Amino acid sequence: EEEIKAASKAVFLEQRFREEPFQKASTIEDFCDFLLKHSDTLLLYNQRRDSKRYKSGAGSYVIKDKEPGQCFTFMDTSASFMRTYTPPHLIDSIDLYCTKIGRHLIPSFTICPKEDYQTQNHSYCSLKLNLMYPKDKPYSPHYYLQHFIYVNRIEKSNNDIKTIYEVLQKDTTLSQRLRYAIMVIPYTGL
Repeated sequence: EEEIKAASKAVFLEQRFREEPFQKASTIEDFCDFLLKHSDTLLLYNQRRDSKRYKSGAGSYVIKDKEPGQCFTFMDTSASFMRTYTPPHLIDSIDLYCTKIGRHLIPSFTICPKEDYQTQNHSYCSLKLNLMYPKDKPYSPHYYLQHFIYVNRIEKSNNDIKTIYEVLQKDTTLSQRLRYAIMVIPYTGL
């Protein structure tokens, strides 16, 4: 347990906020506004009765369709994924935003409904855009590292952990409504 905490704290202290999200903040905010405007449609579209197998460059995985009231993660911003999980009238707009921002920067995103427990203001949905980040080291068996941008979500900063069941997180302002966070989750699958 001490080794896991030490490795998690070390990588957390090493992590820096990337410049690229700040350089593209205006376009990212426009994309978030677009997703929030169409969030109910995107969530409703993915409330299906059947699960689908999706193949990506990284392999194949099954996406179970969400129940009403659950978040939905767009696990890939590729055209093939979007054709399956995006209403046809929104595909071109989402594709344009992903191209402008760069699929290398935002490989996936999650939309959560108004009633989700992590949604801060329940009058509209919340978003989490996962960011790619430079991987200086191979994956560690001691922690999970994540960079992300969020809108209307309850997230808590925490600069220290006493047990491996806590999460390290720091964030900064990307724009008036957007926050950029770095999270380290100690691996507890022992």
